[in-house]
Amino acid sequence: MVQNDYILQLNEDIDSFLEQYKDSDVDYLYSVFDVNPDAKNRLSVLINKMIWESDLEPLKKVGLSDDYCIKTIKLDKYGKLKESMSFPVFKYCELADEEWETSTLHKMFSDTVFVFVVFKNEGKELFLNRIKIWKMPQNVLDGGVKDAWSKMKECICSGTIVKYIDDHGKYFTYFPSSTENQYVHVRPHAQNRDDTYPLPVPDKLTGLVKYPKHSFWLNRAYVLKIINGE
Repeated sequence: MVQNDYILQLNEDIDSFLEQYKDSDVDYLYSVFDVNPDAKNRLSVLINKMIWESDLEPLKKVGLSDDYCIKTIKLDKYGKLKESMSFPVFKYCELADEEWETSTLHKMFSDTVFVFVVFKNEGKELFLNRIKIWKMPQNVLDGGVKDAWSKMKECICSGTIVKYIDDHGKYFTYFPSSTENQYVHVRPHAQNRDDTYPLPVPDKLTGLVKYPKHSFWLNRAYVLKIINGE
């Protein structure tokens, strides 16, 4: 298990390394690290090249280990984040059969060290802002995150899914929302309404036996607190 003091030291080392590139626009960084600016994956390539040329051996493990996850974050010119952070889609029937301590969500957040690469928009240009190494605190995982997971399991196991359907045919659910949980929420992660997974129990209101794919998301306000070191 990665210790907090190790992460703190790694963040200090990264800050020192990034000092020479902080607030550089990505076009300049593409040139410095020999990245094709027209490539579709140019930002990912840039991040990986920066990591490999950092001379920080612990950081280089990011590109080699499943225990690390790189997430790109884009802030607007005011330093605000527009989107929450998504995680992989879950299957309703699998989640219904899980117990918290051995659940997929618990394992992901307890085993994974996240590397947040933060960029900031200034007009049409994008600038490197910072890189933040983060691991979810245990009290958050076994507190608010567990609460959201437990509510999600209760919803699908009881068939209490759709709360109401508005005049435009939009479905509103009982799933955990960002207004009731300060850390995570559940929201759609499907291509369309037909992109579904089976339900363990039919929905009480609609009788649906399948429902559009959803996933857990870190609340954008919480992500901002993480990258700002709050």
